Amino acid sequence: MKVWVVKVGEQLPIGSNIRKMRALQLCEALAERGHEVIWWTSAFNHFQKSWYFDQDTVLKPSENFTIKAIRGIGYDRNFSLRRLVDHRVLSRRFARILPDAELPDVMVIAIPAYDVAYRFAQFAIANGVPYVIDARDKWPDSFIDINAPFVRALGHVALVYDRFMTRYAIRNADAHVAMSRDMAHWLEGYLGGKNSFGTVVIPLGFSRPVGNRSPSPKIKNLIRRLKGKKIVTFVGTFGKYHDPTVMIEAAKALDAEETAFVIVGDGEMANELHRRAQGVAGVYFTGWLDMDDIDYVLSRSHVGVCSTGTTSEREFFPNKVFLYLSYGLSIVSMFEGELNLLIDEQGLGFNFQTSDQLAAGLTYLFSEQGVLDKQSEAATRVFVEYYDSTKLMGRFCDVVSAVRR
Repeated sequence: MKVWVVKVGEQLPIGSNIRKMRALQLCEALAERGHEVIWWTSAFNHFQKSWYFDQDTVLKPSENFTIKAIRGIGYDRNFSLRRLVDHRVLSRRFARILPDAELPDVMVIAIPAYDVAYRFAQFAIANGVPYVIDARDKWPDSFIDINAPFVRALGHVALVYDRFMTRYAIRNADAHVAMSRDMAHWLEGYLGGKNSFGTVVIPLGFSRPVGNRSPSPKIKNLIRRLKGKKIVTFVGTFGKYHDPTVMIEAAKALDAEETAFVIVGDGEMANELHRRAQGVAGVYFTGWLDMDDIDYVLSRSHVGVCSTGTTSEREFFPNKVFLYLSYGLSIVSMFEGELNLLIDEQGLGFNFQTSDQLAAGLTYLFSEQGVLDKQSEAATRVFVEYYDSTKLMGRFCDVVSAVRR
C-alpha cells in the first residue's frame, strides 16, 4: 500500500540524535509493515527557526520511506503573521507539485496546518483517494483564544475562509484521529454529526531512546553541580501556551540548596524569562538540547512541569506529558480538562494555578519521599499502559489500513 503522510513543523530524521515526533513515528511504523511511505513536509526547521535545506529536497531514510521537504518562506516566531503566510505559500506550492506525483492508496493529513490540509484534501477528493485527518491542534480557532467577546467575534469574521478550509478537510475525510478526547470534541464540532464511525483517540505518546547515550560535557557538568538536589524540569518552546515563568517565581520561595529548576528549550519569550530569572538562585536555562542531553536531564529529574501563560485555552494536553511520564516523573500542571483529571485520578502529581501553589506543592512532595516514589511508579505504569508510542502507532497503522478502498 502506498501511503502519504502530510505534516509540517516536525523534526526531520537528520542525524540519529533527535526526538522522534508523531509523523516520523507513524511513517516508520507504516514502512516497517511493508508499506511505501512518503512524508510531505516543510524544509524549514520549526524549532530552530532555520532551514534544513536551501531548496526542495528529497530524503530516503529507508527503503520504503521517502521524505519530500518543500521550501516556504520561513518565520521567526511561532505566533506571527509570517508563519501563516509561510503555510499559505507551502499549500500553494504543494498544489502545484501534487499533480505530477504518483497517486497513493491512502493519505494521513494532519491539522495544523489547515491550509496545507485543505490542498491535500482537495487533491485526494479529486482523485478518489481516501484520507485520514489527524487532529493535533485547534487551528484556526485557537488564534482567537482571548477573553474578550467582541474581539473573538471579529476574529470569527476574519477567519471565515480559514474555518472553511478546516471544515472542508475535516468533513470530507474517511476517518478521524485525535490526540485527546478534547481534540475529538473539537473535531465533532466541525463534523456536525457527519462522523458515522466516530473519532479514534490516539495520544501522541513517546518512546524513550535505546542504547548508549552521549550527553554533552555542558549538561553532564550541570547535572553534576545539581547532585543531591531535587530537580524540577520544564522541556518545551517558550510561548503563551508553554510559559515557565511560574517556575522562576516559585524558585524565589524555595531553598536553592535543595531544589533546582531546570528550564530546557527556547522560544520567543526567552529574553523575558532570562530577565525575570536574574538574581534568582536555583534556576538554570539550558537552551535547546538534543535527545541525548534531554535523556540525561530527565533521567535525573524528579518532577516535570506543564505550565502555561496568558491564554484562556486551558483544556490542553501538552506533548511534554508523555515525555515526562516515560521517565517516571511526577507531573505538576496548570492545565485543565483531560490532563487535570488524569493527574488526580492516577495519582501522578498535582495541579496548580499560581507560583505559591507550585512552591507549596513541591515543598510537601519533597518532604514526603514515599509520596514522590508512588507518583513515579504511577507515571511509569500509566506510560506503559496508555502512552507507549510503539503500541499507539500500531493502532494508527490499523486505522490507515482500514480506510483503503
